[in-house]
Amino acid sequence: MLPSNTPFSIVYNEKPVQVKIVPHSSGPLYMASGENIPTVCIHRATNFEGQLFWTSIPEGKQKLAEAIGQLIDEHFHINI
Repeated sequence: MLPSNTPFSIVYNEKPVQVKIVPHSSGPLYMASGENIPTVCIHRATNFEGQLFWTSIPEGKQKLAEAIGQLIDEHFHINI
């Protein structure tokens, strides 16, 4: 299932985080912002071995991207 462009909320460290989906030619970008995190743009990318992973754009917030990305995955899995 492809994500819709409807913004949604997730909970990170017990605080709400708003996620907005931005269409992009390489796949959706996710803009996440909340009172306990800096605004971060994350993207699901593929490594050289074909494995999917979450990364921040620009790079530098990898741990946050992985944590928020997992919550985004859970959101879409639960809301299918």
